Amino acid sequence: MSYNEHDDIVQKVTEDRSREYGMDDEGRLSEHPEKQNVRRSEVRFDYDYDARGNWTRKSVMGRGAPRADFTPSSIELRTIRYFDVDSPQSE
Repeated sequence: MSYNEHDDIVQKVTEDRSREYGMDDEGRLSEHPEKQNVRRSEVRFDYDYDARGNWTRKSVMGRGAPRADFTPSSIELRTIRYFDVDSPQSE
């Protein structure tokens, strides 16, 4: 995982490996796997920040293969309301 200067995640790479072994007539596993799979996925995050450094828009793009194009998967928007302690309160 990689993070930006705001400590928000900007990249996440996951790699999963699996192996399938055969079994002989006596119930013993084969010494070598019959099948091996490697799955890799990569996700990138892009942010828009407000004047106080909090993100207000987060875009997520992913790909399932190293040479594949990134495709958008989600956009999250948020509105942050700040309370200003220095402003006069109305009664």
